[in-house]
Amino acid sequence: MTKRQLALGLAAICLMIWGLLAASSLWWGLCPFCILIFMWKRSSHPPFRMDIIDMAVCLIAFAEVILFFCSPYQANSLAFPLIFLSFALFWLFLRNRIYSPAVQDLLLFVLTAIGGMLAILTLFFFLFYWVKVTDMGFGDITRFRFLYRPFGMLSNDWTGVMLALLPFSAAAWHKAIKPYSWLCGAACLLMALSVIVALSRGAVLALLFMGVMAFTVLLYYRVYPKKRLFSGAAGFIALIALACIPVRAPLQTTFAMTENLSQVRSIEGRINRWNDSRSLFRQHPLTGAGAGNYALASESLSNRRESIYTSRSTNSWLQLAAEKGICGVVCYGLFFAVWLLRILQTLGKRNATDAGAMLCAAGVL
Repeated sequence: MTKRQLALGLAAICLMIWGLLAASSLWWGLCPFCILIFMWKRSSHPPFRMDIIDMAVCLIAFAEVILFFCSPYQANSLAFPLIFLSFALFWLFLRNRIYSPAVQDLLLFVLTAIGGMLAILTLFFFLFYWVKVTDMGFGDITRFRFLYRPFGMLSNDWTGVMLALLPFSAAAWHKAIKPYSWLCGAACLLMALSVIVALSRGAVLALLFMGVMAFTVLLYYRVYPKKRLFSGAAGFIALIALACIPVRAPLQTTFAMTENLSQVRSIEGRINRWNDSRSLFRQHPLTGAGAGNYALASESLSNRRESIYTSRSTNSWLQLAAEKGICGVVCYGLFFAVWLLRILQTLGKRNATDAGAMLCAAGVL
């Protein structure tokens, strides 16, 4: 890494942390990095050609605009076309600019540094939440998860951010050389712990699935000798298990499903929401009830008390069908299918240099 790359990386880290904390938006946080990349490579870049994935992203953005005008209550739906239009522009910018291996590696290491620092802060938030609940005389901290809000966000939402950053850190760990590989490995460990302490079954299962996918990719490409790969995976799991000893009781409660009243209410609320989602889809099959209108539209379906425990369908595809109908399901499903096909094509080439990209793909899956 040259001094110029290091300076740009440090500047990007500072600006992105500011963007994430001050603007509370991932896109605002990534904008400074895009500006730095644009300034760094402003004079030389190959001609840009859109492929089928780029078209699928643009199709989603176009569909969001159409669905906005079809929404019965557009005030709740305004944010969605703006977000996805910004995402489409950001996607095309990355496709146009992040073509050099040096720039790609820099992006990975910047995301790893950001994820590691955010993971440390997340663990401090959890420690503060744990001490607060236990000081009130309660031993079961899973009953008060609404008090655990890293950076003011719901714990499940924040866990999604950490899960999104983790695969890029794993790819950076795979590419890094000593001593940077140890730092990337430590960042991955801290991020995995920040996901586990959210005490969410879905998050832990997603983390487990991500780990299995990453292990399978590395084994399939024969990137490392089998002995080294198995010993490294065993050591990483052992470190996570050792670090989770203080929270083993809350984790057992989390996976017990019906250990306390909160879990019973959550299950009942989810069942009600799933039924509401199917009813909303049948009422508005083509364009849905409108993006962001799920809570408003489902309120008229049932006055049961259980329905207030969750304001969303707790299932992405059900909520997508309820809010955006067949149009939304087809557009998002097409993107997912095209992207999955591209992954299978890359795997078929069996090129070990693509292992880093496959680690990122495993995280997205």
